[in-house]
Amino acid sequence: MVTLKEALETERERKKRETEETATQREVGRAILEALAQRLTTDSVPYWHFMLSDDAVSVLRIKGVNARERVGRLTAADAGSCGPGL
Repeated sequence: MVTLKEALETERERKKRETEETATQREVGRAILEALAQRLTTDSVPYWHFMLSDDAVSVLRIKGVNARERVGRLTAADAGSCGPGL
């Protein structure tokens, strides 16, 4: 039979592991977004702007001198779901 103390200790270990895994996933996601933003900026397309934030790359269409329209947003989850080779 498992004691209450053992059950609590097991639960603490599980939560600690999940927290560490989440932090690692966040770091990997950020690295992916940084690479994507750098590539998009390097190979820029006229009238399009790409802006990196903490958790996403925003895609903006330049409509005029001071006018931009946000048309989309790419997150690390989006980048991971593109499939092999993309």
